[in-house]
Amino acid sequence: MVVGNTGVSGPVHDGVANFVPGTLRGGSWEVRGTETKLTVNALSGSWTYRFFNSFISSLSLNYGLRDENSENATYYGINFSLTYRRSLLGFNFSPRYRLLIRDDDLRGKLLEHNLLLDIISKKLRFGTVYSNYSLTISKEESKYRQIASETGFDEEGETVTTKIDSVIHDWRTGVRGSVPGQLLSRAQWNIEAEFFHSNTDIERPRPVYFFSDDESFFESPTDKFERNIERYTLLGNISYPIGWASIFFSAGSSIGKSNGVKLKRAYFEDRVQYPILRNLILLARWKHIWQKLAEASTIDVEEYSISAEYRLGRTTISADGTVLRTNNENIEIYVRRFFLRFRRTF
Repeated sequence: MVVGNTGVSGPVHDGVANFVPGTLRGGSWEVRGTETKLTVNALSGSWTYRFFNSFISSLSLNYGLRDENSENATYYGINFSLTYRRSLLGFNFSPRYRLLIRDDDLRGKLLEHNLLLDIISKKLRFGTVYSNYSLTISKEESKYRQIASETGFDEEGETVTTKIDSVIHDWRTGVRGSVPGQLLSRAQWNIEAEFFHSNTDIERPRPVYFFSDDESFFESPTDKFERNIERYTLLGNISYPIGWASIFFSAGSSIGKSNGVKLKRAYFEDRVQYPILRNLILLARWKHIWQKLAEASTIDVEEYSISAEYRLGRTTISADGTVLRTNNENIEIYVRRFFLRFRRTF
């Protein structure tokens, strides 16, 4: 059981974002900053149980109290899974079902069902063949504040809800193994192909626009739309240990469509992990992404990150730093992040 784990997490849906508070004047936005104070006290626990030799079940529970800008709320989460494992016709067959429930007075609700079918062949001469299919059905209600900045209106804004219903199909198949020969026999490689398809129905309120010229305002109705994504991906990676360190290379490319709009994406990633001490691990990573949407210009993204993790008994301290550079024609954006985490198990 883990006690004292504090933090906030939730699912991320591509293309669904909160609106920036501001005022529309003459077709341009006047954006103002906001300050948020957040305090979270949380209690979480997890249990695993095996029965009938082939069935494994796990349960994770968490409960917390949140104080956000002097507004108190509670939240809880349930994560339950049931896995079955057995050998069938020379393959290892492992279906799994997972139920995820989240309820937050301030952030919203989530109900998610996931079914995973996993098949792995026994080790062949050239490697191991594997394939898995995942079906995810989810319903989410995401809450946020829609703020108007005109004088005479509520500065705190109104709490509105975005509803997201999605069905996701994800099929992967690949082969993995070791590099032949004595010189590189410790190197591990993997080649994988993936097909991804999602269908999402989104219902959200449009932002409220206030026009200051005649002291009138217009509130648009709820916006409903559908997003269909279809993607084909081919990727490969290789890892090789050098002394105490290990090096990992990965590259991939994908093509597809989002609501009929063509998408192209390619990436290259390099990671180095080195244990400075027995209980101190250093990880450095560099990732380069090229992405093109229809006939638009190519978006160039580079990410540099370094992290360190120190373990002392049941206590873990980790630090992560990231620099993200995004280049799109004449627009260049830099984002810098730093996280310091503390965790203790009992």
